[in-house]
Amino acid sequence: MSYSKFSVSAAAGVLSACATFIFGEWSNDILALIVLMVIDFIMGLLLAIVFRKSPKSKKGGLSSIAAWKGIAKKTCTLLLVAVAYQADILLSTAYIRPTVVGALCASEIISIVENAAKMGILPEPVQKLLDKVIDILNTPKGGGES
Repeated sequence: MSYSKFSVSAAAGVLSACATFIFGEWSNDILALIVLMVIDFIMGLLLAIVFRKSPKSKKGGLSSIAAWKGIAKKTCTLLLVAVAYQADILLSTAYIRPTVVGALCASEIISIVENAAKMGILPEPVQKLLDKVIDILNTPKGGGES
């Protein structure tokens, strides 16, 4: 084996060991979260670059600051998974990390659907339903203004 192949293999092994130590066993829920995070980020970029409908910039186009904020949020998402795994270890449980990952997956799915709506690729009935749900979620509790 050449030195470069060995170096790449060793680096991959070290990174895998570190990731397992921080996040716990690699499982389908972690994989799903990472895939959803990547899809959401790509859709956010497409929304800004192709559709120019990003709510995160004045003209709807690409903003490097918004992109870095998105990367920072995705990083914090992974840090929450690490905290949840450490809480599982501390409390000798096995349900905190999967629960946190599930909630984060739901958040990513909502963001993906919102981006699809802004792109205009949702069927009209789904778009109307989504608009109603968003209106309900944005209405202050008790019907009064907060």
